[in-house]
Amino acid sequence: MRPKMILLLASLLLALGWQQSRAQKYNHAGLVIRFGDGSVVTACVQFDSESISGSEALRLSGLNVIFDPASSLGETICKISAGSNSDGCDYPLEDCFCQCQGADCVYWAYYHLKNNAWEYSGQGASNYRVRDGDVEGWAWGPGNYYGGGSDVEPPVIPFDQICHLSTPTPTSTSTLTATPTPTPSPSPTPFATDAPTPSPTVVKTFTPTKVPTRTPTPTRTPTLAPGVTPSPTPTPRPPIVIDFQLAPDIVIAGECAQLQWTIRNADTALLDDGAGEENVPLSSAREVCPAHDATYTLRAVRADSQQSESRTLHIRAPSPSPESPEPTPPPSPTPFLTATPSPTPAPTSVSTPTLAAGAPVATEPAAPTFQPISRLTPQPEPGSEGRSSLFTLGGFLIILIALMGGGVWALRRQS
Repeated sequence: MRPKMILLLASLLLALGWQQSRAQKYNHAGLVIRFGDGSVVTACVQFDSESISGSEALRLSGLNVIFDPASSLGETICKISAGSNSDGCDYPLEDCFCQCQGADCVYWAYYHLKNNAWEYSGQGASNYRVRDGDVEGWAWGPGNYYGGGSDVEPPVIPFDQICHLSTPTPTSTSTLTATPTPTPSPSPTPFATDAPTPSPTVVKTFTPTKVPTRTPTPTRTPTLAPGVTPSPTPTPRPPIVIDFQLAPDIVIAGECAQLQWTIRNADTALLDDGAGEENVPLSSAREVCPAHDATYTLRAVRADSQQSESRTLHIRAPSPSPESPEPTPPPSPTPFLTATPSPTPAPTSVSTPTLAAGAPVATEPAAPTFQPISRLTPQPEPGSEGRSSLFTLGGFLIILIALMGGGVWALRRQS
């Protein structure tokens, strides 16, 4: 009977070892996803390896996720969808960062729950390792992707509220005893076997309603050979951003405008004003006063990329100013006319002959008498030159006062 007892004990030991191999421990991690409208979805994923990447955790969650595998950051998360909730960019139909092309950026921010608070991830999802008991967070919203920060965080939900894990209670099977023999022998110690371990499942919880669970396929992490150091993933540089301003863009000839620019994520800045490019600081301002229309081109350059933007300044001719009316000269005073007497001819003496007495006297016709003719010659009246200058000055002052009054009246109407 002793060989039978040994065989029975060996069978029991083999059964216990098989049960323990089936009761392999699975690791679990929680996910909290916050969409742009504020709705929240949670999921609990399980895996049999020591750790998985953040990208693998999203794949095991059962959510519909679009990745960009060609990104130099590893795998970039472009879009996440869960039921009616969907936010992101439809890569490859559009750029993975389709809403992150300038200073304003809306994207999926990646977080890790540390000491009951969210910590913004400094690594891409494919590079970060997720371990048992970790909680990963994703939030769609505005932020500074290139500066490493977001304005939106998912709500803080502890691991035990996402992954509701229960430990199976061991149950004993019936006791096996040996058949008594004439020779007393100790009975074998009864062995208890654990109940079968439930098959691994992913607990995917959508707030506020749970959805049916599903069984994922465990993902194994490749192991590097001893002594092999993994090559670091190159960190890509974010795209070049140019903020180029011209104010105003239309000026009158002789006036000036202000150029102002700020360039991010570039090594060199070049400004071309039509006469050739020159090196300028990445952030600066300049006053420009061209005589004609001018186009200014700002070019940002780095080793792997370049980008340029142009602004045109339009010059307008000055509008003609209204001519001032010429002052009407005052009428010249009428000169006074004075009679200038003509010279009177001297009388001619006529000798009268003496006649004898009784002789007739011959009478000669009387000589014509000449009357002086008065000719009028204009002569300036005494003091008239002073009065003429006074009239001219007075007329000019009256016109000047009228112009000043008209200007004051026009200014008051404009104000």
